[in-house]
Amino acid sequence: MSTGTRTSHSLSEELGSELVTDGGFAAVTQGAAVDSGLLTIGNCYKIALRTDGDFIAAGSPDNVAGTYFNATTTGVGLLDAGDTVNPITFTSWTAGAEWAPQAVSGALTGKANKIAGTASDLVQATAAGDIATDVVTLANMRISAVAGTSFVDFSAAAILTGNIGKVLMIKDSAGKVISGYIKAAGTGETFGAEELRNPTWDDDATEWGVIGGTGTLASSHPAGGGQSDDYLILTWVSGSNQRIYQASAGAFDYAGLRLYKFPLYIKSGSSGNEVSSLGINDGLGNTASFVATTSESWVKYAVYINPVAGAMEFNIYKTTATPGTMFFDEASFSQVLTPSATGVTIVSTLDGSTYNWTYQQTGFNYNDAAGYTYYIDDIKVNRVAATVVRTAGTLNSDLDGVDGASITADGTYYDYLIAGAGVLSYQAAADFAGSIDAVSCKEVVRRGTPD
Repeated sequence: MSTGTRTSHSLSEELGSELVTDGGFAAVTQGAAVDSGLLTIGNCYKIALRTDGDFIAAGSPDNVAGTYFNATTTGVGLLDAGDTVNPITFTSWTAGAEWAPQAVSGALTGKANKIAGTASDLVQATAAGDIATDVVTLANMRISAVAGTSFVDFSAAAILTGNIGKVLMIKDSAGKVISGYIKAAGTGETFGAEELRNPTWDDDATEWGVIGGTGTLASSHPAGGGQSDDYLILTWVSGSNQRIYQASAGAFDYAGLRLYKFPLYIKSGSSGNEVSSLGINDGLGNTASFVATTSESWVKYAVYINPVAGAMEFNIYKTTATPGTMFFDEASFSQVLTPSATGVTIVSTLDGSTYNWTYQQTGFNYNDAAGYTYYIDDIKVNRVAATVVRTAGTLNSDLDGVDGASITADGTYYDYLIAGAGVLSYQAAADFAGSIDAVSCKEVVRRGTPD
């Protein structure tokens, strides 16, 4: 949620304590005197010693020791033993390229200034992120982001189900975010339509093949003996990797929003207890797999995937060179519509009934092999504010990957954002030139009109 410039004010909004350190940019760090090299255009300096150098040509209002200035040139030939400067940087903020303390008429203004040229951020880790956080592997993550069937499951008890009514934010390894409100504990997985052809092999082994002729397939029909009715028999022919294969009839162009499950029962045959695996991938190479050693009993294994685009490939492997057989039964591939008992449903508003995520950042990776970081918080919204004076370009606030409104004019701006790790940044486009000050981040205790 965000708002633009406010021209009328009220005291109706109640805020918590300030979570930003030095939102007025008063605290700066003075570096050691530099007597060689070049200045960086836009950076802030203080004249430390002056003998005959022309600091005015480099952007200073005068040539007096103690004068602060933002460099307008690189000052070729300016610095030497008699003409030195102290670099001036922010103490409480991490500044990207071309951000620097602002100096006007020889003195610091208490503002952060940027010249145009490079897209960069001004960043601070605030106290807004004092919340529960941990990591989840891709193997344990189940996310459905389809409107009407949104949920998440970490495959572990109590982590999610013990936080009903709180805000959940999930961040992928690239920092992309989805967030929403935890509505209720899951009661068990339910599924959509079956997508496999001949998934149970109750009559024959049609629709499946073995890559490279390394094995042969047959159904146990009519003998039965499977986990349910008949089953698939793979007989070794050659090699150390027999891959049973089926391709989907159509494309799964779902942008990663839908969660699918691929379960399968496996049992040892005449080749004994050996290594087997199952795997799936979409047309963009997103994969999910599981490796196991077979036993003399039917054992169920399963993998999950969020297809992004293209046809699906379903693979079942006997990964040994031992002659003999291996058995498979009750395969399936279908959309997961509801979470298991360790998962929770997600709604877009507090106590809402719309089963959707509040925020889904473009580019969020629903199949991130590097895993995810999650944040769980009570319902705490933070008001982020800053006063902007711009010459050109655009700027926006960002709290843990959730962007505020684009700022395209002078004024004081407020954005209402849910914090994760509490990292606040002001993100400037390459063409942004201007200054910001009076940066603030406070928890909203009671919503209303900003004062």
